[in-house]
Amino acid sequence: MKRFNNSLYNILYHRFILLAILFIFFLKLYAQPENPCPAGNLSEYPGAWKPFSGYQTVAQFKAKAGSYDNTAADATLEKMLALARQAYPQPQGGNANYTKYLDFSNAYDYMPFGYRLYIGHPGFVCTLGDKITESVETGVYLVFHVNSYQSVASSVSAPEVPGTNRRLGVMKGSESDYSINGRRVFHIHEHFVGSNGWMDHYTEKIYAGEEPRQQWYIVRKENVPLFSYVTRREYLSQFREEIKIYREEHIRHVNEEYRKYPEFFKQEFEWLGEFIERAENAIRLVDNYLMNESDEELQKPVSELLNHGYFIYTDEPEIKFREDRFHLVYYNDEYLDEKLPHHIPQFIVVELSGPAYDKTGRDAWKYNFRKKMMEGLDFEAMHKILLR
Repeated sequence: MKRFNNSLYNILYHRFILLAILFIFFLKLYAQPENPCPAGNLSEYPGAWKPFSGYQTVAQFKAKAGSYDNTAADATLEKMLALARQAYPQPQGGNANYTKYLDFSNAYDYMPFGYRLYIGHPGFVCTLGDKITESVETGVYLVFHVNSYQSVASSVSAPEVPGTNRRLGVMKGSESDYSINGRRVFHIHEHFVGSNGWMDHYTEKIYAGEEPRQQWYIVRKENVPLFSYVTRREYLSQFREEIKIYREEHIRHVNEEYRKYPEFFKQEFEWLGEFIERAENAIRLVDNYLMNESDEELQKPVSELLNHGYFIYTDEPEIKFREDRFHLVYYNDEYLDEKLPHHIPQFIVVELSGPAYDKTGRDAWKYNFRKKMMEGLDFEAMHKILLR
């Protein structure tokens, strides 16, 4: 019994000591904060420019050895960093943390092997102990992509005929990438704002009275576009042939499945006659559009691929394209001078992300970062880097 009492006493004693230590710790935490939060809006609290290692994946698709110079590429990114710091010398409401990516790695062998400078802008928040710390990833950032357009354009997947492995318009030598007349097609973000001849400005889709959260600036050679739009004439001329392939593949698929599973595919087999008639009507609808629309209409860009199955079965009397969303483009294969090393800047994509709705409240620091970069970045200086 005496041993039990001693053990209980020891347990209670050690718990008391632990509680006392914790009490003193939290008392100091609240009473003497090392970096106390100021009164008012944290959007006005000064931050700093800081190097940040970040997280980098292992390069799996590395450019050929000897095709680039990391030291020269680093010097280019230092110039980009200087331009960003010049635009916003004293960040407020959060730090500007930057990371360089110089691995010249790319998962897509048909895209240039580029490198980039990432500048993240996490905001300040107050902890329970009245200390200032950085928040987690906020979606506010600025990235300089040199010789890489992955941020603004993405490849388009060739559509499949349902129930089969047949893809329509697939690029030769590729498993799934879509092409028109043998040229690979890309989606480009989303809304074209304008161009001055050597810089193209794109933003996400915006509506009246709104300001974009994401936007892209392409600094390029003067009067040499990086992309060209896919026209409706080009697309529909190929789409017409794709409907024929879709029709034949669907007929073959239904016939094969009906022979194997007649009970399950009886209805689809009986509908083949109507399907064939509808496919013919779809082809005539495309022909009418190509023959009767004005040249101005046929030269307009295409926002997205039409769905073959929906197009065949719809009763719409005319073709309707969505507008002002994504656009289909070709990359200018002759833009890059392939004889130059990869570190030589031939174009720069500036990607800027930052909400623009809160201009004076607690999240005004996000808007301020965006505004400073939009108004202060020296794009002419970037363009001169391409001309050296």
